[in-house]
Amino acid sequence: MHGVRVQGVVGFDDDINLLVAGLWAGIFIVATQYVVPSVGNTFSPLENGKVIHILEGVMKIAVPNFIIWLLGFYAIFHVYLNILGEITCFADRQFYRDWWNSTTLGYFWRSWNLPVHGWMVAHVYLPLTNRGWRKSSASLLIFFISAVLHELVVIIPFWNFKLLAFGGMMAQVLLIEVTKPFKGTQTGNVIFWLTIMLGQPMIVLLYARDYHLGVYGPWTEADTKTISKIVLGFSQTLGVMMPLPYISPSPSSRRGGGGIHPASDVQGSGAFVTGRTGEPAGAKRQEKNASGGSKGLRGRFGVLFGGGSSK
Repeated sequence: MHGVRVQGVVGFDDDINLLVAGLWAGIFIVATQYVVPSVGNTFSPLENGKVIHILEGVMKIAVPNFIIWLLGFYAIFHVYLNILGEITCFADRQFYRDWWNSTTLGYFWRSWNLPVHGWMVAHVYLPLTNRGWRKSSASLLIFFISAVLHELVVIIPFWNFKLLAFGGMMAQVLLIEVTKPFKGTQTGNVIFWLTIMLGQPMIVLLYARDYHLGVYGPWTEADTKTISKIVLGFSQTLGVMMPLPYISPSPSSRRGGGGIHPASDVQGSGAFVTGRTGEPAGAKRQEKNASGGSKGLRGRFGVLFGGGSSK
């Protein structure tokens, strides 16, 4: 690496020490000043199913989280590996390619971490395909191994077995197929950036939420209630009919008010609920038929427009 002068095998130049210290100090500052407060402010909306505030929190986390990722990427792949290459006199210094220009998720995973990618190809992919495996099956096994390793990296220090990291890695297989038609297009690059910018903050938020609540181990009742409220929050925001998940009766529903109906009242009949009132879908259809049809987009998305249905 240009500008690196190695002093034997025991140390390296003072400017490299300063660079490495600056990188990790930058990660610490960005994490404590931007990520931690934004994550903390999103706990309450997450528990109450306030979708707009959850999305706002994810957007606030996205940029500083990616700055941390970039600083860590630069420290490991551009600094540490080049130092290691100097010490070991390793000639091949291409540890990554232009992953930022990716138009498919497949190109990203083949280009951002060349040492691991090359090892997987040489020791897993090629031996399997040479024995008659399909290329798709060999690739799926590689992602499965990577997903297991990502999950281990999380569950060992955090004692949290939720398979979120595992699920996020396995979802890449589907995303690779989805982005294939956009290869070589600007649209594909936009999809790639949205995926990498928004996927990680969501995982960070969910793990931080468990740490905040002291929830460890497999799926719990607290997880079920949180997901139920988020699903109902989406239905309220979009004004669409969605299956009613399990949720404990709210005080307003016990009083017979306009709150969410208890699961025991509606779910037993296989009914659906609408996001705005929590009424069974059949009742809403009867009301719509009696009033002569739909009341327009403003009525359907009244929450988004800040008002009720149009008259």
